[in-house]
Amino acid sequence: MLKRCDYFLEANNWQQPKLAQGDAVRYGLQAAARQPLVTAPFFDPELWKEELAQPEEAQQEEAAQPLFHLNPNEDNLLLRLGRQLFEVPARNMFYLSGDAFWGEGQAHLAERKYPFQAGLIDHTHHTVHRIAYYPPPDALQQLFGQSPLNEDYYFALSAQAQGHYYSGLEPPESPLPIPASPSDRQWLSRMSSWPLRKGECHLVPAGTLHTTGTGGQLLHLQTAPALFRQFITGKEEQQEPQLDLPGAQLWEMIRESALGTRGSGGAPLTGSLTHEMFSLARGQSKALPASLAMALIPVKGEVEIIGPEQWGGLAKAGVFLLLPAAGRPVQIRALSAVEAILIIPT
Repeated sequence: MLKRCDYFLEANNWQQPKLAQGDAVRYGLQAAARQPLVTAPFFDPELWKEELAQPEEAQQEEAAQPLFHLNPNEDNLLLRLGRQLFEVPARNMFYLSGDAFWGEGQAHLAERKYPFQAGLIDHTHHTVHRIAYYPPPDALQQLFGQSPLNEDYYFALSAQAQGHYYSGLEPPESPLPIPASPSDRQWLSRMSSWPLRKGECHLVPAGTLHTTGTGGQLLHLQTAPALFRQFITGKEEQQEPQLDLPGAQLWEMIRESALGTRGSGGAPLTGSLTHEMFSLARGQSKALPASLAMALIPVKGEVEIIGPEQWGGLAKAGVFLLLPAAGRPVQIRALSAVEAILIIPT
């Protein structure tokens, strides 16, 4: 239907529905797949009635650039059709113009490794660790008939002197019994502690018991939906969907957990996402791979995108910029002192 329908009805705000010709929306999606873009979280004016001091479109434009947020599986694209902003699911662009965005023969990345999800974890003042566990693919296949590839990447954007996190279980000196529902202290006593340092990236493979750290700000990237994630502690504060596995069954999965892999200073990690953390002085430029789709996240400062025809624009700190495979040289230029992360699916 996406390729054949005559009209699109946009009813995110049911009191102000919008209708657009199918060809106009398809043209917008095809154009978006060939230039840098930012996805927008689903915007519903019904949820913001008391704060609608600005026109709806101004609210939508502000929502289009939230800080350190990316979820293309659920986010929208804002297309300007005439004088109207028209919301369409970002997934429609990947479906309609996947080859243009990913590059010829690379569309398989969309389902397996990318688009990933991302968000900011601010635990600067936290002292209590939240223990998390994402079951490995074989366990998910057995329990739910699905086996998504999942890896958690934690980029340390800031870290205090005592900042640290836990990842992986220490081999026990003796096979002591573990209760069906261990306490926080019992979990942490068996886990490996790692220091948290600004500029480091920590890869936590699926099947690894870990915490989200204390004493720092982390950019969290994950390559599979959070639906199956199990938070083992802090249950009174939980809002995420839970597996609710019996304690003994959960423990059987977790006690075989491997240690998380670590890397620092932009060193490559063995994972499905290649990353590079880099700095640029004001006026410096950096060439980007032209044949691969990627994401650019300035952590500090502002950069200008310089690329093929129809490319251009600015990326400010905290904004996820998705860059399609250009096929031609692409550069970024620092308009101020810049710290940034470049992420490429491999």
